[in-house]
Amino acid sequence: MQLLFPRKNGERSCHSRGFSLIELLITMAVILVIAALTLPTLQAVRSANLSRAGSDYASFLQNARVQAVQNDTYFAVITQVGPPDNAFIDLSAGKTGVFANGDPVLVLPSSVRVRSYADNPPALGNLESVSLASSSDQSLNTAGNPTFGSRGLPCSPNGSVCSALSGAVLGTSYITFFQSEPDGTWLAVVLNPSARIRVYKYGSGTWFLAQ
Repeated sequence: MQLLFPRKNGERSCHSRGFSLIELLITMAVILVIAALTLPTLQAVRSANLSRAGSDYASFLQNARVQAVQNDTYFAVITQVGPPDNAFIDLSAGKTGVFANGDPVLVLPSSVRVRSYADNPPALGNLESVSLASSSDQSLNTAGNPTFGSRGLPCSPNGSVCSALSGAVLGTSYITFFQSEPDGTWLAVVLNPSARIRVYKYGSGTWFLAQ
């Protein structure tokens, strides 16, 4: 017959002593294996989100172009910092640059951020040389939002007029930048003077065509 003795206050049974060192090491090893398997998946998801954002934004620019031609006016595509970051087509008669009900909206994936020239995108000269006429293309409008005139060409707004001409330079071009977080991968959507829209990614010190 087994005799049972009550435990004194504060005394723990052999089954409640917590984890042993071996058990802790095994647990840590399992966590590290899971993390190693998950990291490539997360990176792939972020890369896919960035690519999708570029593709969707390029289509959004085409939408703005069609709307400008159909309405015989000019429309700008304006990006906004979120969260989440987004872009909208300013359909207001006064071209206010402020979102209003009825303006088409593109919401970016939560891991994608809108960037500007002030954020110092890498290798700008290289991007301009592979996507525009040269590394110092004077058609490039770095201060405004991508805008389409009534003929469907990029233009620089000036009050009620949006001319495709910029001074002595024929045509207007725009570059919109995006960046994936937290890995920092860069992407650019380039709108050239002939209204051609192309998406570029940055890697290994150079910009290359993404699609």
